[in-house]
Amino acid sequence: MRWCFGDAGPYADNVLDRLLTGDRALVPSLWCYEVVSVVAKSNWKGILSTEQARSFLDRLESLPIEIDENSPQIIFNRVYLMAKRYRLTGYDATYLELAQRKQLPIATLDEELRQAAMAAGVGLI
Repeated sequence: MRWCFGDAGPYADNVLDRLLTGDRALVPSLWCYEVVSVVAKSNWKGILSTEQARSFLDRLESLPIEIDENSPQIIFNRVYLMAKRYRLTGYDATYLELAQRKQLPIATLDEELRQAAMAAGVGLI
């Protein structure tokens, strides 16, 4: 989301550069709702114009980001257990579960999620 608001910082810029040069990302379907929530709220508050919001969403759609659809069995079992074990929100545990299940590193600036990823043996970008 930092890409939406100008100066994203070196970490977020690096992740975007990786996506623009051939890497792919895998995100839970929850990610789409989180993006829409932030963009819509920013538009309502006047932080983003309607044109800026639409342009950002169009740019996200053009990136090589694949959506992983979680089944209720995964959410109610694996995600719940990860949330409980690592003291994460269900939202953050969703990302951790996906990274662990697919054996992929996770890209996050959230310190609690970074700590949980290390404890779970999930690599970090």
